[in-house]
Amino acid sequence: MSYLAALLHEPAVASLTPSSRYLAERVVEAAAPRGAGLVVELGPGEGVITRRLLRALPPAGRLLSVELSADFMPALRRIRDPRLNAVHGDALDLLGHMARARLPRADAVVSGIPMSLLTPAGRRRVLGVVRRALKPGGRFVLYQLTPQLIPLLERGFRGVEVRFEWRNLPPLFVLSCRR
Repeated sequence: MSYLAALLHEPAVASLTPSSRYLAERVVEAAAPRGAGLVVELGPGEGVITRRLLRALPPAGRLLSVELSADFMPALRRIRDPRLNAVHGDALDLLGHMARARLPRADAVVSGIPMSLLTPAGRRRVLGVVRRALKPGGRFVLYQLTPQLIPLLERGFRGVEVRFEWRNLPPLFVLSCRR
């Protein structure tokens, strides 16, 4: 399924193209999954960043990818790696997905959810769920069209860093912080 078709079918999809390898590298660098036991990915789409996270994860690491759009699930299920658990569901049920899979709190959460499409209350709910899902000191990495989330991130997380990846369509901000 194309991103355009998914965008027309699912309003939570915000991109017309998959993430570039440059964006994937920048996101994985910020998430630092090399020593991670568990990384969570919200809104993986077709799995460009998923594949890059798996390459960086240690052999004993796990990746839980939660995708709202059923249109992207076939592409995610084609990724053959026993460390990946791809779930069709809502990010707001992240703690439930983790409990059902008997997963501990995450070392990192990576999010491609287009937060600008959510209401302010919806943004706060997603960030609250992410905060509860992370270990103390765990990393939260988002890639977004604008840096507008910085004030909200600064209220619930520490050390917000901002980078910009122009080699992506569209160019995106990569925001990272710690619980």
